[in-house]
Amino acid sequence: MKAFDKKFGAKAWASVPASPGVYRFFGTGEAVSYVGKAKNLRRRLGQYRNAKRRKKNAKMRAILTDASRVEWQVCESPLSAELLECQLIRELRPKWNVVGAFSFIYPMLGMWEGAEGTWFCYTTDPHELDLRFKGIAWFGAYRSRMITKDAFLALETLIPFFAQPIPKHRRPRARFSLFLGFRGLPPFWRRDLGEFFRGGSSIAIEELVLSLTDSPAARKKSRQVQIALNCLKRFMKTETRPLQKALEATGSKVWPLPQAERDQVFIRFRNGRSEPPPPVRRFETARPAR
Repeated sequence: MKAFDKKFGAKAWASVPASPGVYRFFGTGEAVSYVGKAKNLRRRLGQYRNAKRRKKNAKMRAILTDASRVEWQVCESPLSAELLECQLIRELRPKWNVVGAFSFIYPMLGMWEGAEGTWFCYTTDPHELDLRFKGIAWFGAYRSRMITKDAFLALETLIPFFAQPIPKHRRPRARFSLFLGFRGLPPFWRRDLGEFFRGGSSIAIEELVLSLTDSPAARKKSRQVQIALNCLKRFMKTETRPLQKALEATGSKVWPLPQAERDQVFIRFRNGRSEPPPPVRRFETARPAR
């Protein structure tokens, strides 16, 4: 007898509809251990039912072994199912789900004017910084901490060629955050960098290239400069431009995009549709057979 049938009974799988929806496995402690979506619930749960002893099925078999029950809910469309899955993963953080469970670590960039000059920050905790500093213009939320951090640190390499950096010991400190400050940064740089972070324009990179070309000090460090420019270009290609396109395509008017809402916007963007009303959570349950 199949492990799925042995645990939940053959009638349980037979009652699963061939419709889009979301399913949840519960662990032995009654906490949700895994949330998944399906264009066809019957077919998807059938994959758990027929999981072989192969490496590619190892996670399915582990989830099934750990499960005390499984529930499913029919949704009106695959998009509705994906949006509900995303919401449940964010709320419940099941132990077998990784993608989408930690939107609170999506990075953001900030920029503001202070008494000493222009400040930039990289953070995954913008709410704390809003309490400490006034007038921060936020950009993001972005997806990759590594790519966003590399782009942020690229500014530390490039901007000192034409503006005076504020010494490290005078920079603010906050958890999950990095800071850069510059004196004498022209207003047009702040404007163009803001457009770059927003994904609307690459003029900032073009101006950087022209300014660095005219700088003897930058030409002496051409390799270091080129690495930093490549980090900014990668950031534009993988983070700022996709974010701007997703917001435009979905008609989202929210800026900056909150960390918790980023995944939903990109789900709607990938599906090429506006967000339907959230489905009512009415799950059908299959418990262990007795």
